[in-house]
Amino acid sequence: MDRLLREFWCLNPPGLLISVIGGNKSFSVSGDICQMFQHGLMNAVKSTNGWIITSGQDEGVTKIVGDIVGRSTMTSKIYTIGVARWGRTWNNEMLLRKNQKLNHDRLVDYSSLDPRDGTYSLEPNHSHFFLVDDGESRDTIRAVSMTTC
Repeated sequence: MDRLLREFWCLNPPGLLISVIGGNKSFSVSGDICQMFQHGLMNAVKSTNGWIITSGQDEGVTKIVGDIVGRSTMTSKIYTIGVARWGRTWNNEMLLRKNQKLNHDRLVDYSSLDPRDGTYSLEPNHSHFFLVDDGESRDTIRAVSMTTC
């Protein structure tokens, strides 16, 4: 994994890994609490050159984190890495590059509209994703980057 992060994605090691884990149920957070969470999260990322690690799903607390990152006015890049289940990722087949040479300069166009029951869309404000096989459809670990060096 270290080689992937450093050589393929060209990421320097973070000063801090911030793991945000929570339920995938939709919920609302009051404006004051959301602002405090946003302020604290962005301050931690900025002051430590930190990365944010989530489930990568466009649901629940991960969606809130993605929205915060998407609204951020920080001038430096915010690395938000989702670790999602391949078999539960909506429209995962469109992420495969069949019969193509690996070319990390090409982004994958991913549509997250209308996930079917039991699947989740990937949260669009994440910079990178690890799609981990959960045994439902593949027996390898796939890593997909939404950005490259």
